[in-house]
Amino acid sequence: MRHHAFEEPVAVLIGLGFVREITDVWEAYTFLNEWQPCASRKADHAAALKACRAALSDEGGVETARSHFIAFAGSNHLLAPALVPAMISPMATAKRATAA
Repeated sequence: MRHHAFEEPVAVLIGLGFVREITDVWEAYTFLNEWQPCASRKADHAAALKACRAALSDEGGVETARSHFIAFAGSNHLLAPALVPAMISPMATAKRATAA
């Protein structure tokens, strides 16, 4: 098991109905950094980013970071519905296979 891996991945919409599974703190942190221009980010974004930074530096919990990431994704309408295998991005599937 990877050090900063989530117990369960978080499925987020990345555009045009494509779903990406966020499987660990680093992926969540990267997603947050790449999401929208800084001017349109809200407090939930800052809280999730702070929780991810804390988890990456082992000053906070992985599942705490996951909870904050889920709150951010939910408030921004990014949480994907229940996954249907055909919806999962081929890159996410390939990454998961190489990580095992």
